[in-house]
Amino acid sequence: MNLVCTVYYVIANDYVFSGTGSQSVWRRSYADITGIKHISSIVPSSFALEQNFPNPFNPKTNINYQLRITNLVKLTVYDVLGHEVATLVNEKQSAGTYQVEFDGSGFASGVYFYKIVTEGFTDVKRMMLVK
Repeated sequence: MNLVCTVYYVIANDYVFSGTGSQSVWRRSYADITGIKHISSIVPSSFALEQNFPNPFNPKTNINYQLRITNLVKLTVYDVLGHEVATLVNEKQSAGTYQVEFDGSGFASGVYFYKIVTEGFTDVKRMMLVK
């Protein structure tokens, strides 16, 4: 017995729709799946990486950033020795304002750095995890 099942997914209006054929199985917010919230579609005048809030934090904190143009974005977290400990974002994103949550539950107390890299913009900020 051979079963053939084709799964489709569509991303539209900040939602992901998935199903087989014309039957929708589920609909979820893109932010629920990726953890990245698209805060605003208003095009900022410049790139920016904001200070995380709250800081110090335990165990979660939010990091906001702005993109002036559509760009490949990589947002990573490093320990004080410069080792990459987490990749929060690694995808192409449209211009706008975004927020991503960092969960430090599995990490030791201490100072961490988060770095954003896009074409034409790089910035680093410091944050402190206190348990």
